[in-house]
Parts: sequence; C-alpha cells; structure tokens
Amino acid sequence: MALTAQPLLPNTSSTQQRLLEAARHLFWTRGYSNVPLRDIARAAGVDVALIGRYFGNKEGLFTQTLPQAFDVLPEPETLQKLGRDGLIDFVIDVFSSDTGDQQAAPSVVDMIAINGQDPDVGARVVAMQRRHIHSPLVAVLGSDARAELFWAVIIGCCVTQNSQSGHSFSTQNAAMLRHMLQSAASFGPPAP
Repeated sequence: MALTAQPLLPNTSSTQQRLLEAARHLFWTRGYSNVPLRDIARAAGVDVALIGRYFGNKEGLFTQTLPQAFDVLPEPETLQKLGRDGLIDFVIDVFSSDTGDQQAAPSVVDMIAINGQDPDVGARVVAMQRRHIHSPLVAVLGSDARAELFWAVIIGCCVTQNSQSGHSFSTQNAAMLRHMLQSAASFGPPAP
C-alpha cells in the first residue's frame, strides 16, 4: 500500500531537509530498492524513526523527492515558446554548463533511468516523466516518435557524460549532441 506524504511547507525543518537531501542523493544514484532507510538516516545524521515521523515510510520519502527532479525543467509553455531550435539550445546549455559535483546533484535523467523500472516506484516515475518531459516534447516536436528519439539522445548523452566523469563537455561534444538532437527532432514525416 502506498502512503502519500503531505507536501512540505516552505518552512521545512532542517531535519526534514537533511533527510530529503540524503534520500534524493541515495535514491537517485543507487535506486529506490537498493537503499535501506538506515542508510538515509545515517547520511542525514538522524535517527531512522524520524523518517516515519516526517514521511510515513520509505515510499513517502521517495515521493517527496520527485518534485525536485522535475523542478529543473522549464514549464511546458516556456518550452513551446522556445520552439524546436530553442529546445535544442536549452539541452546543449544544460550539458555544457558547469554543474559541479554530479554525485551531489544527480540529474533527473539519472533518477529516471535508475528508478523507472523499480517494481515499487517505477510506475510513478514513468508517469511523471511522461507528464513533465514526454508530453511537452511532443508539443514542441510534433510527434511521439520525435519526442521518444529526442529523449533517447538525452539519455545516451547522460550515460556517456557519466562514464567520463571529470571530463568537461567539449565544443566537439556540443556539436555532436546538436546534430543528434536535430536529427531526432526532424525524424519522420513533417509535422502537420
């Protein structure tokens, strides 16, 4: 049975915030099913019982980390205003920007890849991905197939970038990514 935790208020306690940050890092880098609550409590420096007090259970805590994953994305209306070329520029800018320590701030793509197939939370993760990423991509690119290919290019780039930790995203990488995104965005018959 899934417990839905209440949304956190702006004045979230520092204990709750530490739990959320530890959970986000561990869930998003190791996967929901691979993270015991004790590891989260230890990383946050609190007693494991506080997870139940603040979030109900493990799934409630995970649920509270999900909105943070999608907060980094522009609103669908903003994406539509960007159009196809602006969307491609946005993605390249995200990869090209100096994001600092990837382990401290795992990406939404990493979170989806790691947790999307989880038997307990995968359906929720995929539903949010469809709502917050896939549907806006379809609106901008004009087809389901283009949106799927565009997303596949982004996932592939994330995997490649993660495997090259410590290496910056070069101008050559940006040019290759632009080419792949443009190809995905114009795949198939012209949009109506």
